[in-house]
Amino acid sequence: MYNSGGHGAQSFSTPASPNSHTSTAQHSTEGKVAYDKELAALFRATAANVTQLYKEASEIGNNAFKAGYEQCFNDICEYIALQQQQQQDGG
Repeated sequence: MYNSGGHGAQSFSTPASPNSHTSTAQHSTEGKVAYDKELAALFRATAANVTQLYKEASEIGNNAFKAGYEQCFNDICEYIALQQQQQQDGG
């Protein structure tokens, strides 16, 4: 069973075996169709999870960049204020 463990996690499992009274050809075709559908659903869910991960990582990176930029700006302002204070004190 697959469990993505993320937000809105979905669980997937391999298709159940068809009833024993179905023919072998029908069993093979139905099993393949069920497996293909489940595989496609699993792929879509995985793609959605990767997309969500990318969006969250991008947002975190952007927020970190903005915070660093703001900190740098504050440091420069503080440095300028210190330099002005030193000049006024005769330094």
